[in-house]
Amino acid sequence: MKHCIYFVLLGFFATINGAEESVKRPDNYTTIRLTISNDQGEILTRETQFGWMTPALRYQSRQTLAALLHEMAATHGVSITEPVLSGVFTYQYEFNDTMSTRLF
Repeated sequence: MKHCIYFVLLGFFATINGAEESVKRPDNYTTIRLTISNDQGEILTRETQFGWMTPALRYQSRQTLAALLHEMAATHGVSITEPVLSGVFTYQYEFNDTMSTRLF
């Protein structure tokens, strides 16, 4: 009887532990896009499943905007000027309850 109770309790605690690990956390991330143009005014784009877009970087950890942009620029072999915030707007998609914020 002791072995039966032991295995039942062991199974119970294993189920609780497994349930905690399987809880899905919200996917909280930020996407940064970098517009790179040359002296002729041509803009660097790449083809994605959504169409042609400027290079992007998705990140989840805390980093400064300038550090992220410089990292992206180095990836593409270019140097950039210091970023200047030109505007902020928010948008709520019909398929999602959360707001999307854009910095320009």
